[in-house]
Amino acid sequence: MNPSENLFCKCLRLCLHPEETSLFSPEERARLPEHLPDCLALAEKHSLVSSLYESLCLLEIPLSPEDRKYYRQMVTGNALASYRMLAFTRKILHILQQEEIPYFLLKGATLLDCFPKLELRSFGDVDILIPDSEDFKRLRNRLTAQGFHSESSFAEHHLEMYDSADGWDFLLEIHHKVIARQANGAFNQNVQEIFQNLTPVPGSFPPANLSYQMLPATENALYLLLHMLQHFLGSGFGIRLLCDWTAYLEKHGTEIDWERFQTYLHQLGLTKFSTAVTQLCMQFLGLDACNFPCLSDASQDKNFPDIFMKEILDAGTFGKTNRSRMLIMSGGSKFSQYFIELHRQMKKRFQRLCKIPPLWPFLWITTCLCFLWNNHFLRKTKTKDILDTARKRQHLVKELTLFQKGGHDDEG
Repeated sequence: MNPSENLFCKCLRLCLHPEETSLFSPEERARLPEHLPDCLALAEKHSLVSSLYESLCLLEIPLSPEDRKYYRQMVTGNALASYRMLAFTRKILHILQQEEIPYFLLKGATLLDCFPKLELRSFGDVDILIPDSEDFKRLRNRLTAQGFHSESSFAEHHLEMYDSADGWDFLLEIHHKVIARQANGAFNQNVQEIFQNLTPVPGSFPPANLSYQMLPATENALYLLLHMLQHFLGSGFGIRLLCDWTAYLEKHGTEIDWERFQTYLHQLGLTKFSTAVTQLCMQFLGLDACNFPCLSDASQDKNFPDIFMKEILDAGTFGKTNRSRMLIMSGGSKFSQYFIELHRQMKKRFQRLCKIPPLWPFLWITTCLCFLWNNHFLRKTKTKDILDTARKRQHLVKELTLFQKGGHDDEG
């Protein structure tokens, strides 16, 4: 990592822990203005301009009138967007209450109380989990009757519905499971078993007079980890999700049943992934290692945290800044793994037709042709670059031993 990246991470650590201004030496404070353009570029790439500005204010870094005006506009816009999303969240929760539908509110408003200030944790959609299929259909019908509309999406684990009001398009994602189907069958089955039959627990965000139902603390922590994993196995995830992980553990770590959590990690083959992301939070974002010894890994390669953090910083917000970052092979780079990924993408694209096995050869070919067409005409990138990037990121999967129990891959 270069000096600008290190300073950017240190600024994020400070905005999460405002009392730690002494961590910046006089030399670092003096060097920060020199690296500020690069830090701002990173903040824009990761949608964290408000967090960077908060740290600059805490450090009393002088800014030009133009720069200060820009930062304040970004902070104001971010805060207004958050208030709009809180109002939309309240609207959705009111509908759920009227219909008497059990639900779990995911991410978004449930994380706001973990951050020092509201504007430090923006969110652009509302995610709810409705495990019961009949309740899912009932909510969809109610929202459709109220003017919500859905758009086609390849996401097979949730339905996207939009509410256009006052010139804004608000996005609601109604999940029927917490994560999309992965290439490992045993993993998918274990996730389903873990999250079925859970009882919602009450939560609230008093500043917005918002009350809601959410996952129990242990399963909520696991969900945040699975959310990172899903994006990691796609285009990647940015440092904002590490901020979420840090803030959530610091706020709710004492409520988590760590023995059960570690059992979940072992079942899913995510022990190393969990320790790796937690190590990054400890090293770069100030998470206290003493409070989470079960998430530390002394055997980890000393160079791996820097390599992993570099991958996260390069990804930006959900990996959308680089069109060649589309996927990563979770089971290796052998031909069989490419075919498994093709089969998985086919299931995502043709969620109904994929249930008819005789159609699979035709659907495989169609999926492959669509992939090549979209790369050339929509993404304006070469398929070779996408596959090369996937191979370069492959060493991360190998180091993290994803979906493996005791060093053995559980194929399914």
